[in-house]
Amino acid sequence: MKNYKTHKITKYNIKIDDQFCTEYKGKKLLGFGSSMTVKSQQDDKVILYLLTDRGPNMDGPCIENKSSKVFTIPNFIPHIVEMELKGDVAECKRIIKLRGADGEYASGIPIKPGELGTTNEIALDEEMNRLEYDDNGLDVEGIAMDSNGHIWVCDEYGPFIIEYDDEGNELRRFSPGNGIPDIFKERHPNRGFEAITVTPNGNIYAAVQSILDIKGETYDTGTFIRILEVNPMSGETREFAYPHDIKEYKRSRDGKIGDMYAISDNKILLIEQGKSKKGKRNILYLIDIDKADDISDFLIKGKAPEYCCNRNEMKEVNFIKKHFIMDIRDLGWKFYKAEGLAVLNDKKTILIINDNDFGVDIKVKEESRNGKAFKIKDYVYDENGIYTRDGKKVEPSIDIVSTDEELCLWKIELEEPLE
Repeated sequence: MKNYKTHKITKYNIKIDDQFCTEYKGKKLLGFGSSMTVKSQQDDKVILYLLTDRGPNMDGPCIENKSSKVFTIPNFIPHIVEMELKGDVAECKRIIKLRGADGEYASGIPIKPGELGTTNEIALDEEMNRLEYDDNGLDVEGIAMDSNGHIWVCDEYGPFIIEYDDEGNELRRFSPGNGIPDIFKERHPNRGFEAITVTPNGNIYAAVQSILDIKGETYDTGTFIRILEVNPMSGETREFAYPHDIKEYKRSRDGKIGDMYAISDNKILLIEQGKSKKGKRNILYLIDIDKADDISDFLIKGKAPEYCCNRNEMKEVNFIKKHFIMDIRDLGWKFYKAEGLAVLNDKKTILIINDNDFGVDIKVKEESRNGKAFKIKDYVYDENGIYTRDGKKVEPSIDIVSTDEELCLWKIELEEPLE
């Protein structure tokens, strides 16, 4: 296998008009690095589609033994940003707001408990008031285009795979039990479909972010991440095992897929990342699906293979093959989440963007903490508006603050094309 070397790195200046920004308390927020795909390329003119997630949100306190999410902009509409690359400038041209099959705009608010796609999270506004659930809520995380110009988006709630036209109108939706195998319902909350790509032959590949958590029992045992293949014409599916770098992480669940982009019918460039034993890592791998086994019906002792704590128990399975391309942190990448990935037609120009979570987060201060820093998830919040921590009433100061993390788009040019 080749040892790919970097020829040149370009860091783009992102230009966006105020009308395309997400506004919060007078500030213009940029947050469309959840995924990326090439819309078109002609000579030096490159048009990209980039994707927001469910909007500015962050962890909230524990409520009724459930986790919560704080949505600073509850009416946020998940959308696509169309961007044109010129020289070292990336200019946003328009946004495409996503609409459901009913014609209504989508939201990022969680689906109510008991319904397909629920995460059982309680949605709050920034004043800790409860928000109504939205059965049409989406947590979109991956974007791709097919040869017809249709847009394919995957999400973490369902997890769903949704086909849109070029104006953001939903055309078709795949869900667990309806085009997606039921086992994908077992995704851990916020670890549903993170990446999607379409190969030249039209097949769709979607990857969950990390290990499936079968019946809430396999999050600490699984040794691979599932990647789903869907033939959108026939509806046929296959499932493959991606062998993430278990030994690099304290826990197998800490290894995540960030995004992926097909360069042929069977080869896909993929980001594997997470907090490792040595620190943060953002690795590019070229994976090969060609000789991987379909594990759709594979069981060990009557159970899903996620119950296996050791890959030796799956010796008869051919995992997806992977080839190391680079750790982009070696090139100076400093961000935790590299979640947008695309490859140009020459197969040696790679585009990467970070997910900066709109550059906002929640900060907690507590006078009696004795020098110890607490997170919002350390607190319990009740219907009377009282916070407790470790069973004791406390009065923390809770603020929405800027993280100062910029949105950064890189172009990495290799000396030779990927193959």
